[in-house]
Amino acid sequence: MAAPILNLNTLVDRPTVVLDGIEYWLLTYEVLPPLDSYQLQAMNRRVAELMKREDALSEAEILELQALPNRIAHIVLEAPDEVHAKLNDRQRMQIAYAAMTTFLLDLKKSSPASGPALPAAPSTGVTSSPGSPGSTGATP
Repeated sequence: MAAPILNLNTLVDRPTVVLDGIEYWLLTYEVLPPLDSYQLQAMNRRVAELMKREDALSEAEILELQALPNRIAHIVLEAPDEVHAKLNDRQRMQIAYAAMTTFLLDLKKSSPASGPALPAAPSTGVTSSPGSPGSTGATP
């Protein structure tokens, strides 16, 4: 019997954050919709980029850096809007950091070090001409 090509588990053990004595779930890589996953990674990169800057941030960048943890927290923390509204900037940053750490660990667990393996494209038998990025059409 052939080995399964995919093994999925619908029961996911999700981390929680306790706020004022109440537990709220963090969305993890396994349950986060792909678009949210992409946006989360982009926002995390932007926060890191702004935090590493050695020169002064512009007013727009300061406002962006203040807004990003709130946006990240809203994506990853399953809590009512009233709970999100009570959080201060440091708490939002802590939630964002906890979520991203969990997210990155999940990514590392779910894929090999080189990233997910993609199936090879079937060969058509056609080769590309020198200087062409894969096209067999005439160059302009």
